[in-house]
Amino acid sequence: MAACIDLVVHCRRDSAGKRFVGEIMALGRRVENGAIETTTLFEHIDGVLELQPAADLAHPKLLDAGIDVAELGRLVA
Repeated sequence: MAACIDLVVHCRRDSAGKRFVGEIMALGRRVENGAIETTTLFEHIDGVLELQPAADLAHPKLLDAGIDVAELGRLVA
């Protein structure tokens, strides 16, 4: 499955029912004990979708697709 999915976008709802992106994760290539390796790229903190310090911005699948995740992070901030 990890070979088929590049990113997981987790949407949430606030108390008024409005949807927002709560987290964006990249899937890795390793699977250990049935768990797929993941890296959180962005996390919703205090009303802002923030680039995470440990984010794997050089994810091979994203680079192969020509997606610059670091640039996306600057656009979101």
